[in-house]
Amino acid sequence: MEWREKERQVWQRVLAPTAPDPGPDWQELLNQAAQSAGAYRYLAGALPGKRRETAGQLYRESLETLACLRGLCRLQGREPGRTEPVPVSPAPAERVLAAAYHRARRAAAEYTARWGEPEWGCVFRELSRREERHCLLLALMMGS
Repeated sequence: MEWREKERQVWQRVLAPTAPDPGPDWQELLNQAAQSAGAYRYLAGALPGKRRETAGQLYRESLETLACLRGLCRLQGREPGRTEPVPVSPAPAERVLAAAYHRARRAAAEYTARWGEPEWGCVFRELSRREERHCLLLALMMGS
């Protein structure tokens, strides 16, 4: 093969259009947020005193997160799927707290990874900060 032909092929690959980024898996983000909301609702009914109040706060904020994610879906012209809080089967509160902590940590990482998105990055930045604060509150609840 002649070197000019090789060079042409290289430049074709370099300049070829890339596949568009499909963006977030919206349904997975919604599912995780709905699971968190269900867990916080369960904890608000299962825990006493200050921990109950904190769980109620987490529940209200998780509903706001769901609303934000639904809004982002609609801004993209997509209809969000299931967005209702997912009920938690009766389980020891400590186990539900631990699962909620790990889910919040994963959500924070997922949202942080999306900060650079030109359209939605500012929203994901705030959602990741909220999830980081949820991690802090859940760890505090586990320790008290």
